[in-house]
Order: sequence, then C-alpha cells, then structure tokens
Amino acid sequence: MTDDALGDDLAGLRKEFEGSGFTFGSVWASAGAGPDARRLFASRGTLLITSWNAAALRRRVREEMRRSQQTVVGHECDNEAPKGTKSPFTGLQDREPGPWRSR
Repeated sequence: MTDDALGDDLAGLRKEFEGSGFTFGSVWASAGAGPDARRLFASRGTLLITSWNAAALRRRVREEMRRSQQTVVGHECDNEAPKGTKSPFTGLQDREPGPWRSR
C-alpha cells in the first residue's frame, strides 16, 4: 500500500465516520522475516479496532456502531425486572452509604 493510498483511505474513513467519536490512524507492523506493513486502526474511548485494509476496518467500525446502538436501546428498554422477579436495585436507596459515598 502506498503512502498516498493509505492517506486517501484514512481521509475517507475520517470523513465517513465524522462525529462518531472514532479516531483513525495507522501504525507500522514489522516482522522479523517479512516485509514491514502498515496496520490501520480506529479507536474510541477504550475500544481499539485494527485491520490490514480500509474496507475491513470500515466494516468492523460499522459493526461496532450497530452493536453499541443496540446496547443503548436495549438498556433503555430493559429497565424493569421481569414479572415475578425482584429487581436487584430494589431498596438500594435505603441502604447505608458505603465509605466512598457521602451521606
């Protein structure tokens, strides 16, 4: 992959996922017996996604965005305990505060 192609790929990824919170870049990956290559990455918070080419990285970032969207939606919809069960959060406000919380 040439430096120009790599720069174009990174620019395309940055433009496509602008506003998503992802940062894109590349790092050198070297092997003792083979040629060096550049690996692309996308990071957001503590999440790191890597790939050898832009198409695979794009696919994995989209997949992660779908997964995180489902988690948020699922969390918002799943805020009640199923019927016949007791929520693990019932009565928390009545407990004594721990040493890390103020009264």
